[in-house]
Amino acid sequence: NASVTVEVDLRTATGQLLVKDVLQRQLAFKEPTIAQGSRQLYECGDDLEEDEVAEEEAKLPKLLTEAPFSLADGAMLQVDDNAQNLKCDLILRHNEVIDLDTHPSGFVVLGAAAAAAKKASEDAAAAHGPVDGGAGSSAAAVQDIDDFEIIDAPVFAASSKGKENGKAPSSTAKKRKGDNGASIILD
Repeated sequence: NASVTVEVDLRTATGQLLVKDVLQRQLAFKEPTIAQGSRQLYECGDDLEEDEVAEEEAKLPKLLTEAPFSLADGAMLQVDDNAQNLKCDLILRHNEVIDLDTHPSGFVVLGAAAAAAKKASEDAAAAHGPVDGGAGSSAAAVQDIDDFEIIDAPVFAASSKGKENGKAPSSTAKKRKGDNGASIILD
């Protein structure tokens, strides 16, 4: 699995920040399920009943350090998105001094090629407007993390012969689009 490190101020970070901002907006997960070992912390998806959806949504305003999350610095989470067949390990790091001018979303996603991803998302934001919609703020970047590759080219649908752009698609590659319009390929 790909590994992602996220720095947040655990004194104020909520489930909403983790699920909606980090996983769905930043990393483009559609229906994330979050677990810590055998303990399931959050689940969403079309297969949930209405009362289960309400129960999961009620968790979002709660602090990550409190029940039902009860997370601490260094927590290793397993994130799974069955809608896209994606998985990653997410490591939470406590950081009390996140520069909100640089990171207006209140978190930092770290990875091997974060600088390249930031440039790609800034280029996409310049073409399509900021992801977070904030006037004058830098766009929330889809990060290039370990096995993630950011490309600015459109993703073409496979033809009936199973070829893309004249090449056979990789049997292990997963493609998806982030909110900023950048395509993300997972190997």
